[in-house]
Amino acid sequence: MSDIVHYRGILYEVHPQNNETIQETAERLFNEGGHKVSDYSKEFYRGDWVRTLCAYAENYFLFNYKLYIIKKEELDPNDDIISASFNEDGSIDFELKYYNGGASMQEALESAMKKLNL
Repeated sequence: MSDIVHYRGILYEVHPQNNETIQETAERLFNEGGHKVSDYSKEFYRGDWVRTLCAYAENYFLFNYKLYIIKKEELDPNDDIISASFNEDGSIDFELKYYNGGASMQEALESAMKKLNL
């Protein structure tokens, strides 16, 4: 069922640890999250762990070849709001309120991030 949703949160860039590649980092985060990949998804994502992680775990987001973890809270929906701003520590605050029958959270985040001119 589609509804109007309202989220406020922060995006933190995920940095690989101990000489990991971004793909190795995504695979580690996927496995730590206890996710399981279907046979269809194995074929569809063809070993791209970043895309697999973002598809299976709602709290990860890929934008401009950077992986972010999403920390969010759901708020009472009234009007559309799509905004983002930088913090001093390099994280990105965001607020989204939109009709989820017309856009996904990923699409709304992309719209907010484009406003930052990254």
